Amino acid sequence: GSEMCIRDSDKSNRTRFSERISVGYDFSKNTELKANYNVRSDFSRSRTNTLNGDMESMLRQRIQTTANEGTLIFRSKLNDNGTTLRLIGDYLGRVYRRNRDFATLPGEPSHSYYKTSTNMWNLYGSLLVPVNENHVLTVATDTYISSEHYRPESDANGGYATDNIASNSNLFSPQVSLTAQGRFGMLQYSAGGSWKMNRIEYEPLGMDGKVRNTQSAFNPTVQLRLPFSRGRHALSLSYKHVLGSISYSMLTPVVSWEDPYNYIMGNPDLKASTKEY
Repeated sequence: GSEMCIRDSDKSNRTRFSERISVGYDFSKNTELKANYNVRSDFSRSRTNTLNGDMESMLRQRIQTTANEGTLIFRSKLNDNGTTLRLIGDYLGRVYRRNRDFATLPGEPSHSYYKTSTNMWNLYGSLLVPVNENHVLTVATDTYISSEHYRPESDANGGYATDNIASNSNLFSPQVSLTAQGRFGMLQYSAGGSWKMNRIEYEPLGMDGKVRNTQSAFNPTVQLRLPFSRGRHALSLSYKHVLGSISYSMLTPVVSWEDPYNYIMGNPDLKASTKEY
């Protein structure tokens, strides 16, 4: 019999930069505004040589990521009863560039390059309303919006195929919730529900085949807790239904090579999972 031995050798280096600025302003003792801004950059370079029997292959890549993120947080106590308004806005802009060269040595390498530009917004608002000293209502909305633009270039051939289809992807995911919390005697409770929708669009440029993936669900939540033995023990009961989220990498049908022999690819028709526990 014969044995095959695969050996890898790796070389890599990485450079990072990050800077954060935070400011705050109090309009009054009950109202405040905070702001944060962060800029960061990450550059890495690596080379992997793989020896598979008598065949040697090389994978060389350079990855650069730049990102800008800003957050605004507003909080205000509206009355003496404790009714509180909270607003949060968050933005993230990110540009990701990847250059890759692959070759079966001593042949000439094939080259692939792609650039992904992503813009993400998250808008959150909540209103906490104390009903009395034992019960509180909270109304909240949380909306996530994202757009991604994928632009590839390649002269790859043979065994190192890549996705040459430029595309745009968009995500819209709003959520509205109502929650009641409090106690009846010794019994502590939290109960409510939320409605959530995930809508993702994938559009390949210059060709037909736009895909729209939409899911929505009502997600109830119940939690009960009854302490006894002077608080040393407690009985708890809970139920929750959750509609999960799907990332772009799981949906966009773009080939991403992990190493010279393995790649991953998204599925535009994938549905988010639901959980009950």
